[in-house]
Amino acid sequence: MFVYFFVCFHILLLRPARLSYFILIQCFLAVYFAIYWGHIVAATHRYVWFIPFMILYVQKHPKWKKPFYLLLATIFLAGLRSRGSSLGIFGPLNPELFFSIPSLNDVTWYLFGPAYDIVIESLFKLITSVMALLLLKSIYSTTHKHAE
Repeated sequence: MFVYFFVCFHILLLRPARLSYFILIQCFLAVYFAIYWGHIVAATHRYVWFIPFMILYVQKHPKWKKPFYLLLATIFLAGLRSRGSSLGIFGPLNPELFFSIPSLNDVTWYLFGPAYDIVIESLFKLITSVMALLLLKSIYSTTHKHAE
């Protein structure tokens, strides 16, 4: 909730002459991360929309490459939970074979119980919350630099 407040407050204080695509990308990413803290990470189709904005941001800030790759790896590992997501895409070739192979979710539940899902969800929320806070810091420091 505080992320929305700070982004909206920043947009209200921003003069149209100081508005740039880079600031809009930062605002969008901060709000996008905050929106998806409450959703299940395994629904990877929702995260396709922020990746182009994140790529644009990473081009301006190369130091964000490793956190971005970590975030993508986390989303990828969360997406391999079900049989349809892991090897089920090959189901039309031979449904009996590919749907009989255990998914990552089956293996991790057998070995660790719900710990894998808890770790992936927590890792996603931790990475995106740190990214959102750093984006907010960058948004306000960029505005402060332009105001001087």
